[in-house]
Amino acid sequence: MDEVLFAYLAVATHAKVYVDGVANYRRSGVGLVLISPERITIKKCLRLGFSATNNEAEYEALLVGMTMVQKMGGKAVEMFSDSRLVVGQVQGELEARDPRMQEYLSQAEVVNKIIVSGLKKRLDDAKGKWVEELLHVLWTYRTRHCRSTGKTPFSMTYGAKAVIPLETGFPTLRTSSFAPGGNEGLLEKSLDLIEEQRENARVQLAYYQHKLKQRYDANVKLRPLAPGDLVLRKVMGISKNPTWGKLGPNWERSYRITSVAGIGAYYLEDLEEKAVPRPWNV
Repeated sequence: MDEVLFAYLAVATHAKVYVDGVANYRRSGVGLVLISPERITIKKCLRLGFSATNNEAEYEALLVGMTMVQKMGGKAVEMFSDSRLVVGQVQGELEARDPRMQEYLSQAEVVNKIIVSGLKKRLDDAKGKWVEELLHVLWTYRTRHCRSTGKTPFSMTYGAKAVIPLETGFPTLRTSSFAPGGNEGLLEKSLDLIEEQRENARVQLAYYQHKLKQRYDANVKLRPLAPGDLVLRKVMGISKNPTWGKLGPNWERSYRITSVAGIGAYYLEDLEEKAVPRPWNV
């Protein structure tokens, strides 16, 4: 497996995970090899409890590897896969058309997008300092209540709410009522209920997405562009700053439409009235 899938903003001391999935008419399963930053190798094979295609098994292997590193406290991971389909879809080179493939792809991408978005907000133009800010962004992401589920990623993983450092230094209801002797029992009870909490979160997520779609569809109105309108141009090719990578802006400054070049294509000029050499598509 010599194709690098993607890296969660990997630094020099990151785990490497090689994943593979297989399926036939009888059963399906996944296998992975994890190499820790300390060069400790962990091998794992799992049988899937449901019928899956080979591509779905490849995605399940990817998700199992990501979850395994997360539970071990890993902050960065480099994934390797021999599936050109999975690699291409995650990297954006191939389109996921099948609904089940789209669901797998969204699970793999969502954490990356949130982390990169958080880093952009904290770094502004100092993109080279993302390593120093990564832990803050990860902590914020894991302990922040998601509007879509009403839960924190930390509680969905471990079945308990995180105690922020500030709470340990001030008397709060949680810290003052804490009894070390009953902690194990409370943790066991939380783990017994975690599957029910996850199911409730999935229901809440489906409802949230449905309402979000309703509001979006109600507000979307077709508006054709015309000369004089201001538009943003996507950052592409040589206009990208290679030192910023994913942390760079997605859009350039404002441009003004000067004329229509064809269906969906327009001639542009910047706000200083300097013409852009060729037409651009919407």
